[in-house]
Amino acid sequence: MHTSMIASLAGLALSASALAGPVLINEFQPNPAGTDPTTTTIELRGTAGASFSGFLINIDTDGPASSGAFAIVNPTGSFAISGVFDANGLLTVSVADFENPSFGFVLASNSLAAGTDLDANNDGLFDNVSAFGTIFDAIFVSDQVEDAALGAALVSQLGVGTNLAFSGLTGNSSEPLSVFRDGVTNAVYQVVVDGAGASSVFDAAGSQVTAPFFGGDPLITSFGAVNATIVPTPGAAALLGLGGLLASRRRR
Repeated sequence: MHTSMIASLAGLALSASALAGPVLINEFQPNPAGTDPTTTTIELRGTAGASFSGFLINIDTDGPASSGAFAIVNPTGSFAISGVFDANGLLTVSVADFENPSFGFVLASNSLAAGTDLDANNDGLFDNVSAFGTIFDAIFVSDQVEDAALGAALVSQLGVGTNLAFSGLTGNSSEPLSVFRDGVTNAVYQVVVDGAGASSVFDAAGSQVTAPFFGGDPLITSFGAVNATIVPTPGAAALLGLGGLLASRRRR
């Protein structure tokens, strides 16, 4: 085979491999401090150098606390997102202000029109998941238990994504301030401000995480840079080191 043809095929294989990596919602601010902005920043995470084109669909999951069913609508419409992931595998875009506080983002290949009712029979489930096309990722946030339960049901139905459990904080402070993925593990966390004005980090299960265990400050947004990551405590790090040593000895 001709050398140039081999090189060309190798390039195609590399390109296909790059595009095959997962594309994730990496960071956004559900309810930033201060007045609602006209635009907000959304960051995606994918394969460095790969191109991406898709839609971020904003789904309202804010329902009455006592209602047995929820009308799932898309009041803002779909945000078209396209670009090339940078050297860190990040793609940052600005979109118009969206529905909050309880809502979901679905990153998909299809666009949906503003006002589309995704649950016409009000049974708390999507009528037609295939309407999204290819679903790359989804993240749902909430400011009350009932909305979090709906988000969990929808993520389960989608088969992709993360539902962030309600933090348990009450009042206006219950709305998540920011959401980010761990810079290494991809685990999703939310930052919530309590009634005293203090910011706390919660994991997807709703458990509070002590900020000093992060490498980097999780309370500060890091759009365009790698997010903060959990750093094992000394005891956990020692156990990890011991496990690695034992595994090395077994291999011998």
